[in-house]
Amino acid sequence: LKYNGQYLEKDLDITMEQLEIADLEDVIVIELKAHYSGWIFQHDEVQETEKCESCFRYDTLKYSCACKKVAYCSEECRQRDKQFHSRFCDKADESEEEDSGQNELQLAPTSKMGLTGLQNLGNTCFMNSGLQCLSNLLSLTNFFLENSYKKDINKDNPLGTNGKLTSKYASMIKNLWYGTKTVYAPWSLKSAIGKFHSQFQGFNQHDSSELLSFLLDGIHEDLNRVKKKPYTEVVEGSTEPDEEIAKKAWINHLKRNQSIIVDLMHGQYKSQLTCPNCSKISTTFDPFLMCSLPIPVKEYKTLQFQIILKDIHQKGYKFQIEFQLQKDTVRDLKERVRERIKRQLNDLELILITQREIEETFRDDEMLEDIRKKAQYTRNLYCIE
Repeated sequence: LKYNGQYLEKDLDITMEQLEIADLEDVIVIELKAHYSGWIFQHDEVQETEKCESCFRYDTLKYSCACKKVAYCSEECRQRDKQFHSRFCDKADESEEEDSGQNELQLAPTSKMGLTGLQNLGNTCFMNSGLQCLSNLLSLTNFFLENSYKKDINKDNPLGTNGKLTSKYASMIKNLWYGTKTVYAPWSLKSAIGKFHSQFQGFNQHDSSELLSFLLDGIHEDLNRVKKKPYTEVVEGSTEPDEEIAKKAWINHLKRNQSIIVDLMHGQYKSQLTCPNCSKISTTFDPFLMCSLPIPVKEYKTLQFQIILKDIHQKGYKFQIEFQLQKDTVRDLKERVRERIKRQLNDLELILITQREIEETFRDDEMLEDIRKKAQYTRNLYCIE
């Protein structure tokens, strides 16, 4: 129903007396709208609501497909329905490019400034963890928030994605920093990553470093300031200082690669080979994007034993200590015993007794890990003063 009366919601603080409603001539119409139905009364000052093609709720539809046949209430709904709609529509990807410029976020007082979570889209925790790490690299994030990336987009680079992958990443960064929601669903970026690298299509678990390597390499090629890459040869050195060889190799690298990713993240590995015949040494410096480092795992086990002191009137002790594998020795065990008893015990021996006989006496440099294996089926391990 078309309603041409005065729209009052914008004047919520106005009183009934101020409205000057006549007793018999004027009528107040109040409509309560449910999520799954539209407004019955339509007014020029009220945004029209229609049914979302994905969640079927009636709302203001800000996101539409380029075919103009379907529309959605949110980016999440559009991405959820895209896998079905794209089967019948060739313009599904074009709609995202149109909306990216129209709905660009700006800094607001309620912006979350990076304190926004990423929704798990189905086994995408490997992707979300890597994206959060990149989001907190402020020098890179500010580059996208300030739109500095736009002037570097290289649409002529056959190794890039015509700027599409970078645009999706920039949109995600702006939602994390300029958005007002506590959780953001990176459907658009997930879709773009899968489109340009089929390995990441679907919702299977993948390695986080592999995804980061592809994403950063894709952004680098999209933003590569070198329009035409010249042919270069590998720089090798034998007698020159390492600093000179590294400098020549880096200049060589910059002839083909210049971007914000290179500025912040590229480095060089030194590689050196020696000829077994003439003993000539060849030194090269190769560029790298990521450097994988193993995280040392500290494994601990427990060891049970009894302490017998020289003083026969002193009661024995039962001990259980925790030791680190491949590190702690008998010497470390003796120090723990002295600290626990709080006495200066000079002569301590760790022995294994089986069938009432001393089977083995352990040296100070022996690993507790090996001793535990020998004594795991018996509790006859003693530390004797």
